[in-house]
Amino acid sequence: MTRRGKSIGLLEHALNWLSEKEDYRTDIVVQLKPTNPLRTAETIDKCVELYKESEDIDAVITVVKASIHPLKTWKFDGEFVLPFVPENVFGIKEAAKTARQKLPAAYGNNSCVHVINPKTILEKHSSVGTKVKGVVLSREESINIDEPLDFDVAEIILRKRLGL
Repeated sequence: MTRRGKSIGLLEHALNWLSEKEDYRTDIVVQLKPTNPLRTAETIDKCVELYKESEDIDAVITVVKASIHPLKTWKFDGEFVLPFVPENVFGIKEAAKTARQKLPAAYGNNSCVHVINPKTILEKHSSVGTKVKGVVLSREESINIDEPLDFDVAEIILRKRLGL
């Protein structure tokens, strides 16, 4: 097995191990990362159902509306900043100065739920693929704990949900 990103290596290993050691093959893989504790059972069910009713897709992923539109982001080029996404990519002149409401909606992968076709993992060596459907989640459900502040925010939201 070749070394790839952590998720794809883990998923390939699990599917190969189950096939070789248990003679077990699955039609669906549901990946739930532990850093997204506020996703709901309803969201997981919705993603699985969307995957099951869709023909020949690679995956269903959850997304959240981008808090900063990608066309309004910048990168450093030495001491100066330039648009992160060059104007010629979307043909929107001075997109960084355009009202957010006039730009196409943009979403980020929040990694809350990935429902994946095993063939995508084993044949395309990808945990998402290219033929992907998305389920939009709220910011609240999209909390991803990467640093202490994220944990504090998740704790506040969870207390609120529990009425504490």
